[in-house]
Order: sequence, then structure tokens, then C-alpha cells
Amino acid sequence: MKGFPIRVPVYEHKSLKRISSGTLEKYDHIIFEGLYANYDKGIHMLSNLKIHLECSDSILLQRWMERDLERRVMDTEQSKIYFENIALPTFKKYGSIQKENADHIFDSSNCSFIHNNLGAICNDINQYLRD
Repeated sequence: MKGFPIRVPVYEHKSLKRISSGTLEKYDHIIFEGLYANYDKGIHMLSNLKIHLECSDSILLQRWMERDLERRVMDTEQSKIYFENIALPTFKKYGSIQKENADHIFDSSNCSFIHNNLGAICNDINQYLRD
């Protein structure tokens, strides 16, 4: 992908819509983050390193609720209902595909996992980028 311009969408979380896009012209590395980041076959084929962060349903709900309260217009009860009926089944479906396609899987079932292992995670990524 190096050398090709990349269109980057900009989302407005309150309306759940793309509101604009920008273009990334110069880059050495690109990080795709999100539920569908490793699901798209085109992105998957172009990716050199695929990482999946595994976490429990309770951690997913906690992160979902924190984000919703900050960025979206749903109240706490609406957000929880949406999470349980729509978001969680979607995470289960597409998350398992991402996990299957990942080069590295990190288990964050303990909230302190990333904090305690961030150095090792960064070292793995830096080593891969140097190779």
C-alpha cells in the first residue's frame, strides 16, 4: 500500500454516520482499528501484522457504556439494551473471524493486562516492523 493515497472516513458517533473523509498521502505504517478491521479481505491481504485483542463480555460492556455515555445520545438503559441485542452478537460473529485471521492474540480478560504488558506488546510490534 505504500505510496498510494488512502481515504480515511470521519465518523460522527451521535448520528452513527460518516460525515466526511480525508486523504492520507504520506505514511510508513497504518493501523486499522475496529470491529471490522481484519474482516475485510482487501485490508487483510494488505496487512503485514494482524493483532486481535480478546476481552470478556463484561469488559466489552464496560467499554461500550463508557464510550456511549461520552459520545452518543443513548441513555444508559438504551445503550445496554443495544449492546446486549445488537452489538454483542455482532462482536461474537466478527470478532471470531478476526481472531482466526490474527497473527497475534492478546487476552485482556484482566483489565490490567494491557497496562502490565504494554511494553512487551510494543516490543513485539517494533520487532516486527524492523524485520
